[in-house]
Amino acid sequence: MFPTPGFLAIEAGLINLVTRKERFLMCVNGYFGEIAVRITKTHKRNVVLLEKDYGEPITPEDVEGALEKNKDIEAAFIVYNETSTGVMNPLRDIGKVFKDHDLLVMVDAISIFGGAEINMDEWGIDLCIGYASKALGGMPGIVPIGISRRLWKILDERTGEPDSWYLDFRTWKKSIREMAAWGHPHPSAMPTHTVIALREALRQVIDEGLENVYRRHKVFAAAFRNAIKAMNLQLVAPEEYASPTITVVRLPEGIPKKLIDGMLENFNVMISGGLGKFAGKIVRVGHMGYTARKAPISRTIAAMGYTLKTLGFNVNVDTALKAFYDSLITK
Repeated sequence: MFPTPGFLAIEAGLINLVTRKERFLMCVNGYFGEIAVRITKTHKRNVVLLEKDYGEPITPEDVEGALEKNKDIEAAFIVYNETSTGVMNPLRDIGKVFKDHDLLVMVDAISIFGGAEINMDEWGIDLCIGYASKALGGMPGIVPIGISRRLWKILDERTGEPDSWYLDFRTWKKSIREMAAWGHPHPSAMPTHTVIALREALRQVIDEGLENVYRRHKVFAAAFRNAIKAMNLQLVAPEEYASPTITVVRLPEGIPKKLIDGMLENFNVMISGGLGKFAGKIVRVGHMGYTARKAPISRTIAAMGYTLKTLGFNVNVDTALKAFYDSLITK
């Protein structure tokens, strides 16, 4: 459990996975992948880019092609759920390709941890960055990190000066061994309130059942997308790769900010705008954790529909809500 914001956990993962010697494949199809590349280049890692346009998934064929062209790559990074576009990359199938090439693999799962299946051992993941809030429903400020035995062995055998003391996983492992005896097994004070909130969030997930939680996210995401289609709005992610925790909707220039402001001011419903290449072009609507339920989503659909009507869109709110509820009935 790493007491840090998500970006710092990503930075820690990236500088622990590889040194400056290894060639490192970075799969990028959105803003958060771009930030990871920026972090990696800041630490002067030897990056090979596999880039796709915003809204397009990274496919196993893309990865296989990149690895065929760069046979000396030793590690790879991918964002499982790219929240800047609403695309969930097919990690299970991509993991098979990584495994076939015997790569060390790091996954940014921050926005989907607790909302969809992640199996480190079966999918060949050596380093997985989760998060306590978002889909899991705890509080921000602490990051669950999964580290494979293979990566621990590499870290234990690695020589040379690390890029960071605090972010070096070996610092944390050493603290657990040396400091646990006197009750402080971390090199930093832990955010106790966040740990307690994480424990409660995990208890609720266990009570509901993990498979039920995954199914709930998937069902309500699909139902919300049907409501968006009923409003005659354009989705960014292809249906096959649509995220179960966030939906991204294209809108004419200038409309996203007006929609976001209107929904917040008049309905007290908060959605987000675009990032990177999508700035000012889309809105992002989260349906994760507690909000992946009937009441929060139906309220969001109503707020979105009525606000769009005031902005001159020909939207039938009743039709959108019917599409949402009809989708749930058929499930």
